[in-house]
Amino acid sequence: MPTVVLLLLGGTVADRFGARRIMILGDATMLAVLAGLAVVVLGHGASLWLLDAASVVRGALGVLASVTSAGFAAGVCAAGLLSCAVAGTTALMGLAGSATKRPV
Repeated sequence: MPTVVLLLLGGTVADRFGARRIMILGDATMLAVLAGLAVVVLGHGASLWLLDAASVVRGALGVLASVTSAGFAAGVCAAGLLSCAVAGTTALMGLAGSATKRPV
């Protein structure tokens, strides 16, 4: 359910402010979160609540990125290539997400 809500919210925000601006803001926020996480972990060690909080932020920003990437593709691709661009972007995001997960 949170993903559906974030998808709707992300689509609304991307439509209102522009996909490019939201993508840049989301990437900058993710960079700040990861840099802050690295500093805290190196200085104090990792705690479960800290990793959980970083995971929640990463998930929310990931949903926002998936919504805005489709909208961004619509603005830069020819009409006939849009479905290929969205499919390619989705596939690459799926591969990137699976590459960062540890096997069980």
